[in-house]
Amino acid sequence: MESFTAEVLIIGINPYVGLPENVLNALFEQADKSKSPIPVRGTLNGKRFVQTLVKYQGAWRLYSNSKSETELWRLGSNFQTCFHEKE
Repeated sequence: MESFTAEVLIIGINPYVGLPENVLNALFEQADKSKSPIPVRGTLNGKRFVQTLVKYQGAWRLYSNSKSETELWRLGSNFQTCFHEKE
């Protein structure tokens, strides 16, 4: 898993983070693609999540789309991520 610290930003009511270039490159390599969407699993401050990395308006963003995760995302900053191969 790739680790990074990021500020959680909000568009409307949707929290998201931008990923550092080295983390993006690792995810692209693990997924064997660099086109959106890319499923991602990871942890935020030790709590697990599964989300989708998407490219929106030219920037790669990892959004929280779950109501139960939204509050966690608003509080968090310490992420670990890796490609999530769907079954």
